[in-house]
Amino acid sequence: MLGVINIFVPKPEEVFVTDMHLMEHCVVEKIEKRFKKIEIENLGIVINAETFLDGFGVELLFSNLELESVLLEQALNNVCFTQHDIQMIQKNKSIITSELSNIDINEEEISLYTPLLKSTKLSIMDLYEASFSELEIGFVDLFNELWDNKSLTCSSNGLITKHHNNKLNTLNNDYNLCTGIFYTGCINYNILTVEEYIYLNFYSFILGKSSESIIDQLYLNENDLYLGYTHDVIINDSYHVLFLMEQGDYTVSQTNIINVDFINTMTEKQFRKQKNAFKTYFLLNNDARKINEDFSKLTNMPSEIKYKELIKQIDFLEQNRLVVLLSRLLKEIKC
Repeated sequence: MLGVINIFVPKPEEVFVTDMHLMEHCVVEKIEKRFKKIEIENLGIVINAETFLDGFGVELLFSNLELESVLLEQALNNVCFTQHDIQMIQKNKSIITSELSNIDINEEEISLYTPLLKSTKLSIMDLYEASFSELEIGFVDLFNELWDNKSLTCSSNGLITKHHNNKLNTLNNDYNLCTGIFYTGCINYNILTVEEYIYLNFYSFILGKSSESIIDQLYLNENDLYLGYTHDVIINDSYHVLFLMEQGDYTVSQTNIINVDFINTMTEKQFRKQKNAFKTYFLLNNDARKINEDFSKLTNMPSEIKYKELIKQIDFLEQNRLVVLLSRLLKEIKC
């Protein structure tokens, strides 16, 4: 059995993405030093970390589940920056500047994330902008303040537990459509319950991941096109379903993307087929580790949930409840 701890540190509006990237490097280095100090560095703990537009996450993986309390009480709670860390901060600034000299993003990826600029005011290219705030000693205070605002979730023995809950400003539901080489857009929803989390995952699957997706049936197949899919991200406490399609001789409307009629007219057999396929997809791509990461970014998720109970909810997905959610989305859209 694998134990997982996810820490997520949200980015305030006035802080650069690169500042968060810098803090991510420094936090990992501080955690590794703490592991050595309390002599647990040889116990097979794996550290993963990643910065995105809305902050950064650190993931700790361990096979000895008894380590969870040690990590929470003696390692993570003792991360604190002081004036003695300025040299470490400067060193990591140089490392990041070198990293960002190689841009590894293509035009398709840029197009996919472009709609986030409207709903979040964040650009995917911010990840590649090697600009830091004009802070020196100030980074110490900033990093301590940001670390205090982290959220933390744990997963072990199939139980996902929230220990800290970061407070973020939520966004209004939004829809955006961009044209260029690709048609791209975003469905944005502030999730309040686990049920909404499951249903929005399900609709993203029907829209652009299923072998009989809405994007395939309404746009790609009849135009002999291939490329079209959805991609889900959680930013600023809001669930975003991004979509991308090859541009063709067709137009895209919001009622075809948030397609109440498509769901309404599905037969019971068709809905059951989509639901069964979604369950397989969800189990393949959303293990307890992934759910743990998602819930660390969502303020309104419960303090505890069993992974098996969450999976059971898929069996009880109802066609009419999905229609209600999509109808609510259409009403709340700001074009």
